[in-house]
Amino acid sequence: MIGCSARSKSAAQKTNMEPGIGLYCLPKVITRQCGRTKALSEERRRLWLARINRKDMKNLDYVRVCGRHFISGKPASLMDDTNPDWVPSQHLGYTNGAGPGMKTTGRYERAKDRRANKAVAQQCVGTQPAEDDPPSPEMSEVNENAEQEMCAEGSSETDLVKEAAVQTVVTMEYISTLEEDRTRLASELREAEEAKKKLEVTADSLRDDPAKVAFYTGLSSFARLFAVFQMVECVVKHTQQNGLGKFQEFVVFLMKLRCNFPLQDLGYRFGVSDSTVSRIFEKWLNAAFWRLKPLISWPSRNAIQKTMPQAFLDSFGSKVAVIIDCFEVKIERPSSMEPRSETWSQYKSSNTAKYLIGISPQGVITFISEGWGGRCSDKHITENCGVLDMLTQGDLVLADRGFDIADTLGLYCVQLHVPAFTKGRNQLTALEVHNTRKLASVRIHVERVIGLVRNKYVIMKAVQPIDFVACRQDDPVPPLDKIVTVCCSLCNICPSVVPPNQKEPVQTLPCPTDLVNTRPSVVPQNQKEPV
Repeated sequence: MIGCSARSKSAAQKTNMEPGIGLYCLPKVITRQCGRTKALSEERRRLWLARINRKDMKNLDYVRVCGRHFISGKPASLMDDTNPDWVPSQHLGYTNGAGPGMKTTGRYERAKDRRANKAVAQQCVGTQPAEDDPPSPEMSEVNENAEQEMCAEGSSETDLVKEAAVQTVVTMEYISTLEEDRTRLASELREAEEAKKKLEVTADSLRDDPAKVAFYTGLSSFARLFAVFQMVECVVKHTQQNGLGKFQEFVVFLMKLRCNFPLQDLGYRFGVSDSTVSRIFEKWLNAAFWRLKPLISWPSRNAIQKTMPQAFLDSFGSKVAVIIDCFEVKIERPSSMEPRSETWSQYKSSNTAKYLIGISPQGVITFISEGWGGRCSDKHITENCGVLDMLTQGDLVLADRGFDIADTLGLYCVQLHVPAFTKGRNQLTALEVHNTRKLASVRIHVERVIGLVRNKYVIMKAVQPIDFVACRQDDPVPPLDKIVTVCCSLCNICPSVVPPNQKEPVQTLPCPTDLVNTRPSVVPQNQKEPV
């Protein structure tokens, strides 16, 4: 300190300092306790350095301040920040605008009095009236006794208790206000929590809201959703380190298929990063592909004939085995010329992956091929995708004009029905028109099923990343093939896009799991032929 001659205990003895006055270190910043302790210690150290006011000090570890610079002869405790001895205030060696500490001392004494009055008031809360109603006889007796005691104790204590009584009334009014605020805030908190639950996509919010289930997952009910989840989750690894639960991860996966939300959007919705969402989608896609793939199976001829809709029986008898068609999914433009030319589709005017789909007369998807380049013809895909190996002698296949495979099917003793075309003639014959109408009336259902898959799972309409077309390491099936297969499998357990118009319920084909046993038929049995 400027002008202070105390440098050590020996120097203090030479300068005849008062006995009992010691030297005190510069307070340190306390960081291993609560935030308030750290803030107080930082502020106290700053004020000490400001009061010492020495710019020439280099090493602060050896700084000492003697007790003569404190009113009481020693510094106050850290938590007593209103005490004037919280920082040095006496004999600072320079002019201090605040005076020699008298004003600070008075403020400290007044603060002590207020704390004492508050303590007395808190003790009186249980006995003093909280409202302005007339006091009861019991309270009058207590007040009389209190007045007698106050008279005996002296006028100073009387004033203190009177002030405490006034503060008690104010305190009760304040408590009443706080109670009203607490009730109001609790009600607002409950309303906010209910609104938050409605916005969240959890098992509780989906259980009683079928419309929400259908919107986010494409499935018709929570029971179907949970049944599919139980089929898939048994092969998914999950640990405590995962940010989301298993069911939430499954919902994230279905929301990506259903709505094709960006990864960042799903991350914001569920409170995880977009990279975590990407890993969740890939993990559940692999599991869903292998678990749901059996839902797409080829039924036996006997099963098809037993459940043949009446519309097919009237037009083609009981020989129809499958209705085939191709659809395309757009992909990003490859960087290399050869893949770019192999995936270019003249029909879509874009690079695409092409798939052959087969449905039964009941509208169930019974076959889905692997992905082919958009340049491949329908005939080439049909001859090489494996669908012909599923046919038996005497079957009848319905297809579009682009499937010029009659000769190929003849080798399997299978018939092909396609719409008639003129082949250079001016018009079709009456018989050809009649047969084409019959074929179109039943073949339209394959278009409806393809539309169902695309509309129900929007990811099928989006342009897929180019890395979805390539096979991953140690995985022969590319991600896009898995996406298409999973979407078709989920459509097989959903209600039909074509509502039946007959009174009797339509029988369905036997399926690999019990999930599709109640699925209604896509094609009504008693459908009338168009005029």
